Amino acid sequence: MEQILDLVEQYQVWIIFGVALFSLLLLIFIIIQGIVIGKWKKKYYNIMGGKDYKSLEDMLVEHNVKVGKILDNVEGIVDKQKIADKKLENCVQRVGVVRYNAFNDMGSDLSYSVAFLNAKNNGVIMSGIFGRDFCNTYTKPIENGESTYKLTAEEVLALDRAKKSNII
Repeated sequence: MEQILDLVEQYQVWIIFGVALFSLLLLIFIIIQGIVIGKWKKKYYNIMGGKDYKSLEDMLVEHNVKVGKILDNVEGIVDKQKIADKKLENCVQRVGVVRYNAFNDMGSDLSYSVAFLNAKNNGVIMSGIFGRDFCNTYTKPIENGESTYKLTAEEVLALDRAKKSNII
């Protein structure tokens, strides 16, 4: 035991220097770890959206609630969109127009036939016949792209143009 004490006394300065150096290295290590942990905390708070959340679990629970509300809203929007699509099927989507001269003694193409059709090719054909002293307007119903009334050549042409036109 005495030999150990003699060695300690003999190398006391070196031992103190070694312990001091080791302590300094530990202090540097602690400072580096503090900087690294600070960077990780900063990244964590950025991920968490600030310091409002105490844990990742709290944040995920709140986000799941928000996502649930958004999904409910989307389902409502999809339902409303389906209703709007059904209504749009009955709106005028195709139009065909033909202008013509109904009488040889008249100048210009003042008479017309216009076909208004929905997505199912249902609608009406309106024709306006203009003469020198009169103007007559007629409408004929169209169901599934055909009329139960006899159509003039101009009305047939307007109907064909409407059928070929792109759906709006």
